[in-house]
Amino acid sequence: MNMAETVLRFAKAYPEFVLRHTNLSRVLALNALYVVWVALVMPFAANIISQANGPRPLDLSFAYSASDAFSRIAQFDGAGRQGYMVFLGTADVIYPIIYTVTLSFTAAYLAKKLALEPRRAGSLISLPLIIFVFDILENFSISMLLWSFPVKIVPLAWAASAFTTLKWVFVALVIAMILVLLLRVIAVNIRALK
Repeated sequence: MNMAETVLRFAKAYPEFVLRHTNLSRVLALNALYVVWVALVMPFAANIISQANGPRPLDLSFAYSASDAFSRIAQFDGAGRQGYMVFLGTADVIYPIIYTVTLSFTAAYLAKKLALEPRRAGSLISLPLIIFVFDILENFSISMLLWSFPVKIVPLAWAASAFTTLKWVFVALVIAMILVLLLRVIAVNIRALK
């Protein structure tokens, strides 16, 4: 089986798996895991970067130019660049996995509550995977920029910025989607009480 077939099989199986296994206790547990990760692990990892007297990480920006990327990377010393690369290859790989699964299970739970047909629910459940892909591409691109410094690979810097922007656009879309689903669930429950 080639890579494209594997990706297609996963894309089909993922929403089916999530729909089959979602329930309130799993959604609450995943959201609790997300909160713990954001409250404890990410600040610890970010502190390592800030101790290197580095600038704000590129992946927290909405967009940046190639020259801005290289300017920020130049502000890190060698240990700071190394620490940022370690962060991108460890904590910032686990974090996208956590938020992707959390968002997918939350969307699945709300879709089940609204009795959405499986194909439509599957599309909503799969949207967080797009964020994951752009986040991992962003991490890889930024890591390559850090690793290759002081060599400046301008097309890679623009690609990293594009991945960052696309990640944040899809984050906004997925959060909006979940809020709309949640409001619909609340509206249905209020109507049922009348």
